[in-house]
Amino acid sequence: MSPVSKHFCNVPKVERVIIGGSGPSLSRIDYRRYPVGNIAVWRINNFFKEQKYYLGRHVDAVFNGGNRDEISARRDVMQKLADAGIYDINFDNFFTAMPMPNAKNHFAEIELLDSALHVGIWPVIAHARDTHDRHLFSGVAAIVRAILEGFREIYIAGIDCDYESGPRYAYSAAKTSDADLQWIKSYHPTDFQWDIIKQYMDKFNVKIYSLSPESPAARIFPLAPITGNTEFTLTEKTQNENI
Repeated sequence: MSPVSKHFCNVPKVERVIIGGSGPSLSRIDYRRYPVGNIAVWRINNFFKEQKYYLGRHVDAVFNGGNRDEISARRDVMQKLADAGIYDINFDNFFTAMPMPNAKNHFAEIELLDSALHVGIWPVIAHARDTHDRHLFSGVAAIVRAILEGFREIYIAGIDCDYESGPRYAYSAAKTSDADLQWIKSYHPTDFQWDIIKQYMDKFNVKIYSLSPESPAARIFPLAPITGNTEFTLTEKTQNENI
């Protein structure tokens, strides 16, 4: 099946996208593999807590999970960071997992796109949600959205979906608590996340690459090819830029 020919959200009309979550592998990107040339950058949830600009300051789209209060608080922080020139965020593409003021409901739009393209995978997601209370991570939903929007190459970092040991986030050294780990296993089971991505990936013949050799995703998807990147330079945040 061919991806759609036009993108449904207001992002640059390019065929490649980097999707960056906040998992530990975000801080372990192999920048020799960083894609060169024109590429969109999508970020997830609390990306602004990163201690370095791992994917730069420009953000083409933001995908948010969580409850309304969490999402609203995040939006306020992002707006302040954008107003201060710390990040360049396209708020036209502020997507949420539920209806919110001044936002788009990306899970609902994924369902509509899946239906319009006669893909037939969303019912599997809905059944898992309604019957077993299993849900997609925001980063995984963003990957699915990118596939349905017609991106041909997707590069991921910080979307690890596996928290058996070590920290849950790149910006915190704290290990995932046993209670949180049990909740994640029940609510966001790892195999379910990878399986849904692979179903969409195979349906549309899309290439997905991991930018970090240390990410659990690198056991599922190939590492991005070495590009000899000289365009992107990782920069530290100053004390005033850190949250």
